[in-house]
Amino acid sequence: MGVPFGGQQLGGAALLLLKSIVPPSASTGLDRVDALTHEPALKDYLMLPSVRDDLLAKLGRHAEVGATFERAAALMSNAQVRAFVLARAAACACEAAMPPTR
Repeated sequence: MGVPFGGQQLGGAALLLLKSIVPPSASTGLDRVDALTHEPALKDYLMLPSVRDDLLAKLGRHAEVGATFERAAALMSNAQVRAFVLARAAACACEAAMPPTR
């Protein structure tokens, strides 16, 4: 029997991995999320790509962000949440296009 999580049923190893994701740093969190992307039970979990992109943005890796935010948005049925995620993708695209400042 699974546990409801974000509108989906998760169980077993996938649930334990997801619960262990609270990272001491964005870099560690990204490593943990990347490991979870190969977990079959989380393949279509809509929040996983959003969490990954949020961590990439926190690390300043804006050029890598857009595609997974867009994938997450495509999985979302809530129009307001989808619009928010797409706006985050657009903001990261703008950050990626800006020249670095010193």
